[in-house]
Amino acid sequence: METFGAPVLEDVQFNQDGSLKNSGKQSVKFYPKKRLSFRAKKDENGQLIMDKRTGLPAKEGFEEVVEMIRVETKGDTNILDDVANDFHKRQFYRQYKYFRDGKIPEGHPIEDFEFFQPSTVMELHMLGVHVIQQVAEMSDLECDQLRDQPGYEVRDTAAQWIRINSPQGQASKASRLEIENAALRRKLEDSLLTKNRSVKVAEIKEPEMEVESFIETMDISQEDLNKLRKRKV
Repeated sequence: METFGAPVLEDVQFNQDGSLKNSGKQSVKFYPKKRLSFRAKKDENGQLIMDKRTGLPAKEGFEEVVEMIRVETKGDTNILDDVANDFHKRQFYRQYKYFRDGKIPEGHPIEDFEFFQPSTVMELHMLGVHVIQQVAEMSDLECDQLRDQPGYEVRDTAAQWIRINSPQGQASKASRLEIENAALRRKLEDSLLTKNRSVKVAEIKEPEMEVESFIETMDISQEDLNKLRKRKV
């Protein structure tokens, strides 16, 4: 099928009847959901209670838990999220069985990762592996059963992804980022400090020398002073 450069059409294939073919990159999830429903109201004897205004059986609301299904297929923008019917349960029997048995593992579905080929996703499902956390813990025997991709390489890739994206890995990345930011701040502060010091040195002026004023004095004896006084008289 021609994609015309649209990524949403990648990996899209059709069956002979024109229906969308499962590419293997499909996320199927069954889950319980509470909802408000209505039913005919009955008395203690099990008799219907009639509504006097309408003449019809009165209704009462109640909360029920229904089985839901959510299906997301790569290349299809239409997401199925509805009450699971018998057809859904037969079509996705494996996922439904895990849901009923309560054995659906917690983690990131393998369908979400591009480094798993569609055929590998199907093989992993057949092995009971559904999330990347299970891939990282596969045994050597399970790795040897994969055909299209090297099992050991797939397991190592999954383990590496978990190490990087685990809380410990995220904390490690945050610590490295904090250290780099602190080093950058110190470098910036040192640069600003050096610049400020250069400006202060340039603003300092040499102090002007004060010129001392000398007062000239004349030495005069007492005898000369007396003579001067007599002349004035």
